[in-house]
Amino acid sequence: SERPTYSPRLWTSMLTGVPAEQHGIEDFYLLQLPRLGVESLQLRRSFGPMRLLLEKSGELRFVPVTSSLRRRKALWNLADEAGLRSAVVGLWATWPPEALRHGVVVSDHASVARQREWLDRGKASESAEVTTWPPALAERLAPLQRTPDSVTRAELEEFVSVDDAAWDAFQSLTHFSKQERLSAFRSSHLNDAFYARAAATLWSEDRPDLLVVYLRAVDELSHFFLEAGVP
Repeated sequence: SERPTYSPRLWTSMLTGVPAEQHGIEDFYLLQLPRLGVESLQLRRSFGPMRLLLEKSGELRFVPVTSSLRRRKALWNLADEAGLRSAVVGLWATWPPEALRHGVVVSDHASVARQREWLDRGKASESAEVTTWPPALAERLAPLQRTPDSVTRAELEEFVSVDDAAWDAFQSLTHFSKQERLSAFRSSHLNDAFYARAAATLWSEDRPDLLVVYLRAVDELSHFFLEAGVP
Protein backbone atom coordinates (compact mmCIF):
# COMPACT_ATOMS: atom_id res chain seq x y z
CA SER A 1 0.00 0.00 0.00
CA GLU A 2 0.96 3.66 0.08
CA ARG A 3 -0.02 6.73 2.03
CA PRO A 4 -2.38 8.39 2.22
CA THR A 5 -4.53 5.24 2.27
CA TYR A 6 -7.50 6.60 0.32
CA SER A 7 -9.44 3.88 -1.46
CA PRO A 8 -9.87 5.60 -4.88
CA ARG A 9 -6.14 6.30 -4.96
CA LEU A 10 -5.10 2.76 -4.02
CA TRP A 11 -7.58 0.84 -6.14
CA THR A 12 -6.72 2.94 -9.18
CA SER A 13 -3.04 2.15 -8.58
CA MET A 14 -3.83 -1.57 -8.50
CA LEU A 15 -5.83 -1.39 -11.71
CA THR A 16 -3.38 0.78 -13.65
CA GLY A 17 -0.09 -0.51 -12.22
CA VAL A 18 1.24 2.97 -11.45
CA PRO A 19 1.22 5.26 -8.35
CA ALA A 20 -1.24 8.10 -7.89
CA GLU A 21 1.31 10.67 -9.01
CA GLN A 22 1.10 9.10 -12.45
CA HIS A 23 -2.54 8.01 -12.75
CA GLY A 24 -3.98 11.23 -11.27
CA ILE A 25 -6.65 9.91 -8.86
CA GLU A 26 -5.58 11.15 -5.44
CA ASP A 27 -8.64 11.45 -3.22
CA PHE A 28 -12.30 10.60 -2.62
CA TYR A 29 -13.66 13.99 -3.61
CA LEU A 30 -13.01 16.95 -5.84
CA LEU A 31 -12.96 20.34 -4.21
CA GLN A 32 -14.86 23.02 -6.09
CA LEU A 33 -14.86 26.81 -5.69
CA PRO A 34 -17.33 27.88 -8.40
CA ARG A 35 -16.78 31.62 -8.05
CA LEU A 36 -13.07 31.16 -8.64
CA GLY A 37 -13.58 28.72 -11.50
CA VAL A 38 -12.05 25.83 -9.53
CA GLU A 39 -13.79 22.57 -10.46
CA SER A 40 -11.36 19.68 -9.95
CA LEU A 41 -8.95 20.34 -7.08
CA GLN A 42 -8.17 17.21 -5.08
CA LEU A 43 -6.31 18.86 -2.18
CA ARG A 44 -9.35 18.91 0.08
CA ARG A 45 -7.34 18.96 3.32
CA SER A 46 -5.23 21.95 2.36
CA PHE A 47 -7.81 24.50 3.57
CA GLY A 48 -7.42 23.58 7.25
CA PRO A 49 -9.82 25.42 9.60
CA MET A 50 -11.16 27.52 6.72
CA ARG A 51 -12.84 24.47 5.21
CA LEU A 52 -15.90 24.42 7.50
CA LEU A 53 -16.49 28.14 7.06
CA LEU A 54 -16.22 27.90 3.28
CA GLU A 55 -18.57 24.90 3.15
CA LYS A 56 -21.21 26.60 5.29
CA SER A 57 -21.02 29.75 3.19
CA GLY A 58 -21.67 27.77 0.02
CA GLU A 59 -18.37 28.87 -1.47
CA LEU A 60 -16.85 25.39 -1.22
CA ARG A 61 -18.31 22.15 -2.58
CA PHE A 62 -17.17 18.55 -2.65
CA VAL A 63 -18.19 16.02 -5.31
CA PRO A 64 -16.94 12.47 -5.91
CA VAL A 65 -13.70 12.16 -7.88
CA THR A 66 -14.25 11.44 -11.58
CA SER A 67 -12.82 9.00 -14.12
CA SER A 68 -11.86 11.88 -16.40
CA LEU A 69 -8.93 12.66 -14.10
CA ARG A 70 -7.34 9.24 -14.64
CA ARG A 71 -4.29 9.64 -16.87
CA ARG A 72 -3.37 5.97 -17.37
CA LYS A 73 -5.08 2.99 -18.94
CA ALA A 74 -6.83 0.62 -16.57
CA LEU A 75 -6.96 -3.15 -16.92
CA TRP A 76 -10.26 -2.99 -18.79
CA ASN A 77 -8.86 -0.49 -21.32
CA LEU A 78 -6.08 -2.94 -22.15
CA ALA A 79 -8.61 -5.76 -22.46
CA ASP A 80 -10.77 -3.59 -24.72
CA GLU A 81 -7.81 -2.85 -27.00
CA ALA A 82 -7.18 -6.59 -27.22
CA GLY A 83 -10.76 -7.21 -28.35
CA LEU A 84 -11.81 -8.79 -25.04
CA ARG A 85 -15.19 -8.15 -23.45
CA SER A 86 -15.01 -6.53 -20.01
CA ALA A 87 -17.56 -5.88 -17.28
CA VAL A 88 -16.49 -3.24 -14.75
CA VAL A 89 -18.75 -3.07 -11.70
CA GLY A 90 -18.69 -0.62 -8.80
CA LEU A 91 -15.07 0.48 -8.98
CA TRP A 92 -13.99 3.79 -7.47
CA ALA A 93 -13.64 6.70 -9.89
CA THR A 94 -15.42 5.03 -12.81
CA TRP A 95 -17.92 7.84 -13.35
CA PRO A 96 -18.49 9.14 -15.95
CA PRO A 97 -18.50 5.62 -17.40
CA GLU A 98 -15.99 5.07 -20.19
CA ALA A 99 -17.25 4.13 -23.64
CA LEU A 100 -15.73 0.68 -24.13
CA ARG A 101 -15.98 -0.89 -27.59
CA HIS A 102 -16.40 -4.41 -26.28
CA GLY A 103 -17.40 -3.99 -22.65
CA VAL A 104 -19.78 -2.51 -20.11
CA VAL A 105 -19.28 -0.25 -17.09
CA VAL A 106 -21.51 -0.07 -14.01
CA SER A 107 -19.94 3.01 -12.44
CA ASP A 108 -19.59 3.98 -8.80
CA HIS A 109 -22.59 6.30 -9.36
CA ALA A 110 -24.90 3.52 -10.55
CA SER A 111 -25.97 2.41 -7.07
CA VAL A 112 -29.06 4.25 -5.82
CA ALA A 113 -27.86 3.66 -2.25
CA ARG A 114 -24.52 5.33 -2.95
CA GLN A 115 -26.21 8.25 -4.68
CA ARG A 116 -28.52 8.68 -1.67
CA GLU A 117 -25.54 8.63 0.70
CA TRP A 118 -23.74 11.33 -1.29
CA LEU A 119 -26.93 13.39 -1.41
CA ASP A 120 -27.39 13.13 2.37
CA ARG A 121 -23.78 14.18 2.88
CA GLY A 122 -24.09 17.14 0.51
CA LYS A 123 -21.55 15.63 -1.89
CA ALA A 124 -23.69 14.45 -4.81
CA SER A 125 -22.69 15.09 -8.42
CA GLU A 126 -25.32 17.30 -10.03
CA SER A 127 -24.76 15.87 -13.52
CA ALA A 128 -24.68 12.14 -12.64
CA GLU A 129 -27.49 11.14 -14.99
CA VAL A 130 -25.61 8.62 -17.14
CA THR A 131 -24.22 6.06 -14.71
CA THR A 132 -23.51 3.05 -16.96
CA TRP A 133 -22.02 2.20 -20.32
CA PRO A 134 -23.94 1.70 -22.43
CA PRO A 135 -26.51 4.08 -20.88
CA ALA A 136 -29.35 1.58 -21.42
CA LEU A 137 -27.62 -0.87 -19.08
CA ALA A 138 -28.90 1.13 -16.08
CA GLU A 139 -32.49 0.31 -17.03
CA ARG A 140 -31.64 -3.36 -17.43
CA LEU A 141 -30.13 -3.48 -13.93
CA ALA A 142 -32.76 -1.25 -12.25
CA PRO A 143 -34.76 -4.21 -10.82
CA LEU A 144 -31.67 -5.14 -8.78
CA GLN A 145 -31.75 -1.88 -6.78
CA ARG A 146 -33.18 -1.93 -3.24
CA THR A 147 -34.69 0.69 -0.97
CA PRO A 148 -33.43 1.45 2.58
CA ASP A 149 -36.62 0.15 4.17
CA SER A 150 -36.04 -3.27 2.59
CA VAL A 151 -33.13 -4.07 4.94
CA THR A 152 -34.27 -6.55 7.58
CA ARG A 153 -33.02 -7.16 11.10
CA ALA A 154 -31.94 -10.65 10.06
CA GLU A 155 -29.69 -9.14 7.39
CA LEU A 156 -28.01 -6.85 9.89
CA GLU A 157 -27.54 -9.67 12.37
CA GLU A 158 -25.49 -11.58 9.82
CA PHE A 159 -22.79 -8.97 10.40
CA VAL A 160 -23.27 -7.19 13.76
CA SER A 161 -25.17 -7.62 17.02
CA VAL A 162 -28.53 -5.84 16.98
CA ASP A 163 -30.61 -5.64 20.15
CA ASP A 164 -34.18 -4.32 20.32
CA ALA A 165 -33.10 -0.78 21.15
CA ALA A 166 -30.61 -0.67 18.29
CA TRP A 167 -33.19 -2.03 15.85
CA ASP A 168 -35.81 0.52 16.92
CA ALA A 169 -33.27 3.33 16.51
CA PHE A 170 -32.18 1.97 13.14
CA GLN A 171 -35.74 1.93 11.81
CA SER A 172 -36.11 5.61 12.66
CA LEU A 173 -33.00 6.54 10.64
CA THR A 174 -34.16 7.69 7.23
CA HIS A 175 -30.89 9.31 6.13
CA PHE A 176 -27.24 8.36 6.01
CA SER A 177 -25.22 9.42 9.04
CA LYS A 178 -21.59 8.61 9.79
CA GLN A 179 -22.43 9.09 13.47
CA GLU A 180 -25.01 6.29 13.34
CA ARG A 181 -23.10 3.12 12.58
CA LEU A 182 -26.07 1.01 11.48
CA SER A 183 -27.15 3.77 9.11
CA ALA A 184 -23.67 3.86 7.60
CA PHE A 185 -23.59 0.10 7.29
CA ARG A 186 -27.02 0.00 5.64
CA SER A 187 -25.71 2.23 2.86
CA SER A 188 -22.69 -0.03 2.28
CA HIS A 189 -24.82 -3.16 2.47
CA LEU A 190 -27.33 -1.92 -0.11
CA ASN A 191 -24.51 -0.66 -2.30
CA ASP A 192 -22.76 -4.04 -2.25
CA ALA A 193 -26.01 -5.93 -2.68
CA PHE A 194 -26.67 -4.05 -5.91
CA TYR A 195 -23.17 -4.40 -7.32
CA ALA A 196 -22.92 -8.07 -6.38
CA ARG A 197 -26.23 -8.84 -8.08
CA ALA A 198 -25.25 -6.73 -11.10
CA ALA A 199 -21.94 -8.59 -11.41
CA ALA A 200 -23.68 -11.96 -11.09
CA THR A 201 -26.23 -10.96 -13.74
CA LEU A 202 -23.58 -9.78 -16.20
CA TRP A 203 -21.53 -12.91 -15.63
CA SER A 204 -24.41 -15.34 -16.08
CA GLU A 205 -26.04 -13.57 -19.04
CA ASP A 206 -23.09 -12.03 -20.91
CA ARG A 207 -20.06 -14.13 -19.93
CA PRO A 208 -17.44 -11.35 -20.27
CA ASP A 209 -13.79 -12.28 -20.68
CA LEU A 210 -12.92 -9.97 -17.77
CA LEU A 211 -15.15 -9.22 -14.79
CA VAL A 212 -13.94 -6.66 -12.23
CA VAL A 213 -16.22 -5.98 -9.25
CA TYR A 214 -15.59 -3.96 -6.10
CA LEU A 215 -17.48 -4.55 -2.84
CA ARG A 216 -16.93 -2.01 -0.09
CA ALA A 217 -18.81 -3.21 3.00
CA VAL A 218 -15.92 -5.18 4.55
CA ASP A 219 -13.83 -2.01 4.56
CA GLU A 220 -16.60 0.06 6.11
CA LEU A 221 -17.51 -2.59 8.68
CA SER A 222 -13.92 -2.37 9.90
CA HIS A 223 -14.07 1.41 10.16
CA PHE A 224 -17.46 1.73 11.82
CA PHE A 225 -17.48 -1.31 14.11
CA LEU A 226 -14.09 -2.91 14.71
CA GLU A 227 -12.30 0.36 15.45
CA ALA A 228 -15.01 1.32 17.90
CA GLY A 229 -14.92 -2.04 19.65
CA VAL A 230 -18.54 -2.77 18.73
CA PRO A 231 -19.40 -6.51 18.54
